[in-house]
Amino acid sequence: AVRATPKSVKHAVATNPQARCSEGTPPMDIPANFKDKLEITYSYSVYFTVNNNIRWSSRWDYILDSMPHTNIQWFSILNSLVIVLFLSAMVAMIMLRTLHKDIARYNQV
Repeated sequence: AVRATPKSVKHAVATNPQARCSEGTPPMDIPANFKDKLEITYSYSVYFTVNNNIRWSSRWDYILDSMPHTNIQWFSILNSLVIVLFLSAMVAMIMLRTLHKDIARYNQV
């Protein structure tokens, strides 16, 4: 399972190229009125921890819990279903007409 925690930290990359996004790093502050060139360093840190207490059946629970306001777009699902059924009926009608003509022509011989 992956849990991402975004945060902005103040780096001193010019003085320390090995700077990390550790817990003790102060937060980045952007002044309200700045006229000089503002240099922003983009970086990330990844910490992998093994958690064997999560059961296989509940491995997606943290994702579903993080999106509580999702609602199913029933109109879009119904619209897609109607289009698929309509196109399938059109293909079936063309196939039946073609097969009917072929069978009728075969029986005349």
